[in-house]
Amino acid sequence: MAVGGSDKVCTIVSCENGYRVLGQIRRSAAITAIQWHPSAQGTRGGQCHLAVGANNVILMERDSFSIKREVNLEPPTVPEQDIVTSSQSSISSNNSNGNSLGGATFMVRIQSLSWSPVNGDLLVVCDNYGRVRLLETNTFSTIQELHHDGINCMAWGQQLGSSQGVQQFLAMGAPDGKVLILKAGPLESLDEDNVRKEARSLKSSEWTLQDHTFQDIDEQAPPPLMTKVEPLSSRGEWIEHEFQALDPSDDIDSAVFVEEDTSITAKEKSETGIIRAMSFSRGSKLRPSAFFATASVDGLVTVR
Repeated sequence: MAVGGSDKVCTIVSCENGYRVLGQIRRSAAITAIQWHPSAQGTRGGQCHLAVGANNVILMERDSFSIKREVNLEPPTVPEQDIVTSSQSSISSNNSNGNSLGGATFMVRIQSLSWSPVNGDLLVVCDNYGRVRLLETNTFSTIQELHHDGINCMAWGQQLGSSQGVQQFLAMGAPDGKVLILKAGPLESLDEDNVRKEARSLKSSEWTLQDHTFQDIDEQAPPPLMTKVEPLSSRGEWIEHEFQALDPSDDIDSAVFVEEDTSITAKEKSETGIIRAMSFSRGSKLRPSAFFATASVDGLVTVR
């Protein structure tokens, strides 16, 4: 088990035969996100990696507590007229991973981390500037990026029993109490040349990895009655839509798939409070459709 917090320390604890601290590693900023690589689940021995988010992302080896990779995300470029002085700015800091502009220091804070299921070939990182980045895990280059204000948690899940094969979903929660679910294409071995080509492309209208895409949850056009259409990314034609909140008794099947006469291009769900955490279950042969749980700041945990 790995824990971390405002003390800037990541601690790995053994849960076998009682709780015992195995080791610690200190970061230069508060730890805000921790995520084991999928291959580390239930592994005995070998190299098990842990992604730790603070003012950057490190990949730590479980047994040696050594840092195998460090990924730094530069703060966004802020126009001079938009600069807020440090006395006014809530993001002013002496953090080492920040840019000082006009007396204000703009720091990067990692909000959430999520590995792609099964092989962990991809890592999604979101920061406090609303940037959601898809990284390949050979060189940790950015394949694609989208922007959505205030995303503070993510979860990557999959459905095992779909007629279209294994379907994967990336869910994101924001302070406005909404959950956005995007559908991902299947994951295969990454070709480094293709990854670099895709990372340089500015023409893609979807979140693209080779010939596989992160795309809207349904392929059909939005219904005529849909009125809210807003840009979700400056790099393409991403759109988001509001839809009627589902009954809490509904499961993930109805949250992910809708009837043909009510299909929409992106699924967004309103919650009663700010979403702070979410997770998909693994699914099974008896229930290939995974459960999806969200937790909000008002203490409500909802399972679908």
